[in-house]
Amino acid sequence: MNNTIGKTDRGVLDAQQAHWQTTFMSQTQMFGVEPSWAARQAAALFGEDGRKKILELGSGQGRDTRFFLQKGV
Repeated sequence: MNNTIGKTDRGVLDAQQAHWQTTFMSQTQMFGVEPSWAARQAAALFGEDGRKKILELGSGQGRDTRFFLQKGV
């Protein structure tokens, strides 16, 4: 399996990065300010299971990340 990213693929990824950076900067409350339903459910499950460390990928504007931090996850 080839794990390298080609020049065409890199261009697509760079364009997506630029798009989302511009979108998040211009629409600061695009997804709202409250944590998502999924984050609230996950935090409850993590708490029941005693989890204290998570890795959140694609955190967008950080509303769920802030929520997890406040919950001590």
